[in-house]
Amino acid sequence: MTIRRITILVIGLLSLSGCAYDIGYIRDAHDIYFYNCAQSFQLTSELADEAFTWSPDGRKIAYTRMIRQNGKEVGSGLWVYDLTAGTHTLAANETMAVHFYFDWSPNSRSIVFAGDTCQFCNAKLYRVNTDGSGLTRLTLETGNARHPDWSPLADRICYVDHRAATAGDIYWMNSDGTAHTRLTHTSADDQHPIWSPEADQIAFIRVHNLSPGDFDLMVIGPNGGEPRVLVDGFEYISYASWSPDGRKLLFHGNRADGERFAVYTINANGSALANLSAQPDAVYSEIEDMFPSWSPDGKQIAFVRSARYDHNGKTHAIQNVLFQMRADGAGKERLTNEQFISDTQYRPGPKSACLGYSY
Repeated sequence: MTIRRITILVIGLLSLSGCAYDIGYIRDAHDIYFYNCAQSFQLTSELADEAFTWSPDGRKIAYTRMIRQNGKEVGSGLWVYDLTAGTHTLAANETMAVHFYFDWSPNSRSIVFAGDTCQFCNAKLYRVNTDGSGLTRLTLETGNARHPDWSPLADRICYVDHRAATAGDIYWMNSDGTAHTRLTHTSADDQHPIWSPEADQIAFIRVHNLSPGDFDLMVIGPNGGEPRVLVDGFEYISYASWSPDGRKLLFHGNRADGERFAVYTINANGSALANLSAQPDAVYSEIEDMFPSWSPDGKQIAFVRSARYDHNGKTHAIQNVLFQMRADGAGKERLTNEQFISDTQYRPGPKSACLGYSY
C-alpha cells in the first residue's frame, strides 16, 4: 500500500482499473486521509485535525483544527477542504472555539456547527457558508446546544440543548434558527440526534448512567410523542447512523462492562438486533470493532478493528486498522496496514474509479 499526501491541485488522473467507494478516516487522532483502491491519500498534516465530515456532494470535507499558542491548545477552528481545487478555507473565525459537532446543509453550501466564544462559555449553534461568510447564531444565548444534524429536506436542524438542567433534550428548529421545538423531556441525557433519510424519524442515544453505563438507542417522530426504544441496557452505544434506505441503524457498543466493542445493526422497527463482529473469524481473535459507517449504496460497512492473530508461530496484534464488510457482516476484508484509525466515513456519491494521482 502507498500513502500519498494531497497538497496541491490534482492536474492529472490516470485510471487504473475497477471502481470502489472512497473512505475517509482520521489517523493518529490528528490527520485526515482517504482510502481509494488499496491506496491511502493524506489530506492534512498539521497533527491538529480532530473531526471531519464529507459534504453531501462528495467534493469537500469540513474539519476542525486545534489552535495552539505557546504549545498549549486554546481552541479550534472550522475549515473546509476542496478536493478539486486542493484548497483549505477557514470557515469559522479562529477566535471561536469550534466543537466536534457539525453538519452540512444538503446543498453542500453551508455548515451548522457548535461553538463558543470563551473557554468556559456554553456552546451555541451557528450557521456559516463554506467560504466563511454569513456567520449566524441559531440558538439561544442562554442555551448549551450541541450535536446538530441537518434534515435531508433542508428545512430543519435537530440538536441537543441543555436548557432545563444538566441533562440534554432533543430539539429541532428551522434551518434559519426560528421555531425551536422541544421533542424529549427526560432526566436522562439525550445525545446525537440523526434524521432518517426520509426525515420522518430522528434516532438518538439516551444515557441513563455513565458508570456503570446504561445506554439506549431510541427514535422519535419530528412532531414529538413518546420515544420508541430500539436497543436498551447497553454499557455503551455510539456512532449510530441510518442505512441509506432508512430500514436499519448501525452503531458500535458493548452490552456489559468489560465486554469488547462490537458493530451492530438493528431494524428501524426494533427487530433483528445483529452483532456483526460475532461471526466466526478464522484469522483474528480478541476482536474489538468500532467506528462503523455505511457505503452510499448500503451494501458495505467500513469499520476499525483491533485484534490478535497468529503468523509464523508468533502472535501479533493490530490496533484500529481499517476494515470493510458486507452489510450482513460477512466478507470482512482488511484494507490498510496503518494503525490508530478512527472516524470512518464513506465519500457520498457514486463509486470512484481507481485512480493514480499526478501533481
